[in-house]
Amino acid sequence: AEKTGTIEVIDAKGRKVALKTPISTYGISTMDVIDFIIPILGEDAFSMLVASGQDGGGGLQGYAKLYTPIVGSYTKHLGQISDHNAPFDLEMILSMDPDVLIVNSAMGAHRYALEIEPQLTAAGIPLVLIDVPGKSIDSSVQDTLRLLGEIFQKEDKSEEVASFIDRQYGLIASKRLSDKENKPN
Repeated sequence: AEKTGTIEVIDAKGRKVALKTPISTYGISTMDVIDFIIPILGEDAFSMLVASGQDGGGGLQGYAKLYTPIVGSYTKHLGQISDHNAPFDLEMILSMDPDVLIVNSAMGAHRYALEIEPQLTAAGIPLVLIDVPGKSIDSSVQDTLRLLGEIFQKEDKSEEVASFIDRQYGLIASKRLSDKENKPN
């Protein structure tokens, strides 16, 4: 059952972040972050998304083209909160008023987000930093999934997905590819 009130999570940079729950809306630094949220929330990942930054590949438009036929026109309630690798548009974030802003620490996004964190905090919008692909190729994705599971109170689902990924890494490791013995000719 979803908890109401306040929970505390430790983000990818070791910061304690208090969140009012349940989370009903969220913003992300770039659309690719939704790839980690979809396995946890399913279609709700789109209905709850209110803000995203743009990436260098036109992610906002690319994801809309891909997912609108599946989940409907979710972009009607989606505000663009930054250009590619540029500072965040504080006014747009405030107008979209997400329950949480989830920012990937890749590239400059986290620096730009930390610059406006005092204003976000004053407006009651907590900032959570995630780290994908991260420094550890065999655990960063799972760590991110588990953190997102805490944020959205879907720990069981996020653990199921993270465990699946762990098993895939285990399968790869079991092949001992670095030994170069069982390789195809």
